[in-house]
Amino acid sequence: MLLLWFLIAFFLLVVILIVLRWLLTPTRCARNTKRCRNKGDNGAKRNKCDKDIKLLHTHFDVLDVPESHGTTTLVLSCIDYRFIDAVTELVREEEEVEFYDTFSLAGGSLGYNQTVYATWPQTFLDTVALAKSLHGITKIVVVEHMSCGMYKSIYPDAIYPKKERLHHIQNIHDFKTAMSSVEPTLTVHGYLLYENGDSERIV
Repeated sequence: MLLLWFLIAFFLLVVILIVLRWLLTPTRCARNTKRCRNKGDNGAKRNKCDKDIKLLHTHFDVLDVPESHGTTTLVLSCIDYRFIDAVTELVREEEEVEFYDTFSLAGGSLGYNQTVYATWPQTFLDTVALAKSLHGITKIVVVEHMSCGMYKSIYPDAIYPKKERLHHIQNIHDFKTAMSSVEPTLTVHGYLLYENGDSERIV
């Protein structure tokens, strides 16, 4: 009788260990994602893993364009999330550009002109050079906005809207002058967005 109870207890212990291992072990696809992406695997393996991967990740739509795609425009905007949709709408309506490259610096043109963050200007120029090489851009469109935290951090009097607007105008003009020296083949346009949705063409 004692032997029977011992066997039952041993069997239950084995079952518990198997269940715990199954719960704690990653899925086969998660374990093999790196392997499935390896070019050395055959097509069947890649296809099977691709199907599994789709179960693990949210699906996003990507613009269907040729691999050798291009655009005329790079948009330099501020990082402020409040104006993302407004920037897109402005570029589409004022510049008549549907698809464009993007680059964000706090303050837009001020992010390039300032000297507090020393690496920002060169990073932007490197990106412009790459956009010219990959996509053939011919124009930079600067889009800035009022009530900008970057402007207020650099210019104490930017807490006053009239003063801030003048700083935007000056920086966009300075940016255009700088670009005419380092990237003379590129056209520069500049806009200022207001919190009520209005916009102003600066250059």
